[in-house]
Amino acid sequence: MRSDTTNLHAIVAKWIGPAEGRPVRVARFGRMCTGRVPYVGVEREADMLFFFRHGDGSWCVFPPASQGTAARSA
Repeated sequence: MRSDTTNLHAIVAKWIGPAEGRPVRVARFGRMCTGRVPYVGVEREADMLFFFRHGDGSWCVFPPASQGTAARSA
């Protein structure tokens, strides 16, 4: 597991860039209905990105594959 993908602050900075006078805020957070996957919605001005927590502890901009999806694609 890479530490740069487990730190939500670092991954947000990677995708959104430095604040530089434009504040970034957590606008939404919770768990998806399917699989109870944690997510965080980060907003800057009118743009919002969602980050999803994966089973290995990393945060990504795409949700983890469900067990059923993973089994079908294998």
